[in-house]
Amino acid sequence: MGNNVFIPSSAQIQAVLEKVAPDCKSFHLTAFSGDNANHTYLIDIEFEDKASEKIVFRRYNVENGDCENKARREYAALKMMHPSKLAVPEPILLDADGTLMGSPGIVTKYVPGIVIDVDTNPQAWAAGVLQLATSLAQIHNTAIDSAIKPLLMDGNAEIVWFLNRGTVPEYMSKYPDGTTIWHAVAELWQHKQPIQPRLLHLDIWSGNILWQGNSITAIMDWEEAAYGDPGIDVGYCRMEYFLIGQDKAAEEFLRQYERETGRPVENLPLWELAAAVRPLYGDYLTSAHMPGYQRFVTSAMQRSGL
Repeated sequence: MGNNVFIPSSAQIQAVLEKVAPDCKSFHLTAFSGDNANHTYLIDIEFEDKASEKIVFRRYNVENGDCENKARREYAALKMMHPSKLAVPEPILLDADGTLMGSPGIVTKYVPGIVIDVDTNPQAWAAGVLQLATSLAQIHNTAIDSAIKPLLMDGNAEIVWFLNRGTVPEYMSKYPDGTTIWHAVAELWQHKQPIQPRLLHLDIWSGNILWQGNSITAIMDWEEAAYGDPGIDVGYCRMEYFLIGQDKAAEEFLRQYERETGRPVENLPLWELAAAVRPLYGDYLTSAHMPGYQRFVTSAMQRSGL
C-alpha cells in the first residue's frame, strides 16, 4: 500500500462513495503500483444486489504543489474529451478543495489495461506505433472548449521553461551537448512558425498509456493538460522510441500522425530538442538509453538545419 500517510481513510472513501455509489454495500481499496507523482487507488465496490463496479480514487501529491489547479485541469480535460469517445478515463467526481477526499483530487471510472515496460519489451511498444499515432492525432483534433481554456497550461511556454533565466542551466551544461541544445532551442524558439493551438497532454510516454493487445484503452494523467503546438507531444513521443532503440518506429509514428491529421508537423526540431532537455533535468538517462538519446538529438539537429 505504500506510505500510510497517503492511504485514504475510511471516512474519506465513504464520503466519496456517498456521492458516486450511494448504494454501495462494501468496498476494497488497492494502491496502484508505480504511481510516484500522485496517490492513486482502485476501489472495488459491491452493491446490495451483488453487482460490482470499479472506480479510481486519485489525489495529487501536495509536495509537488498546485494541487487544486491540477484537479480542476484534469477533471475538465477528461470531461471535455470523454463524450468524443477518446481513449481517456471517464471523470465522475471533482473534489478540488479536498473537502471529501482529504486533499484535492478526482474520481474516475476504472479502465482495464496494462502499461508496457518499454525497456524489457521494446518490440511490444513499437508494435503499437500506429495506434498511438492515431490516438494522439484524435486528441489534437479535439476542439478546445473556451470555458476550460483558462484552466489549461500554456504548453508552448511550459515546454521551454529552461530558457527563462537566459543562461544555460547547470544540469544542461554538464552534459556534453547540453549547451548546444540550449542555444539551438533558443534560436528555433525565436523563429518558430505560428501554429493554431491544439489540446495537448504534455507528458505522453509509455507509463501513462494502458493497452490491451495493440489497442489503447486509456491515456491517463491529464494534470498537465495544455493548449499549444501539437508538435510538442509528437516530439516527446518520438524521443521514447529512440531511447529504446526503435528509431524506425519513431519515423513510422510521424508518418502515421501526419496522415491522420492531414498536416505536417511544423517546428518539430524545436520541440524534439526541447523534449531532449527533460531527461537531463531529472537525470533520467541510463547508460542503456544514452545511444538512442544521442541519435535523437543528432536527428533533431540535422532536421533543424542549424
